[in-house]
Amino acid sequence: MAMELRELGHDLWSFDESTHFQAWCGNWSNPSRPTELIVEFTYRDEEAPRTVSVTFRDREPA
Repeated sequence: MAMELRELGHDLWSFDESTHFQAWCGNWSNPSRPTELIVEFTYRDEEAPRTVSVTFRDREPA
């Protein structure tokens, strides 16, 4: 899902992951957009994603 969103032009980078979750968000070190898409996946027993959380928020001014 994250790769499909990237192909559509969303600024998503893998921020953190383990065998139980993945977190994707915009480039925090060099933001290019005033808004940010955050996608989090939570797994159980390394099966298909059990939950997906999507947040779209305004970035804090620098």
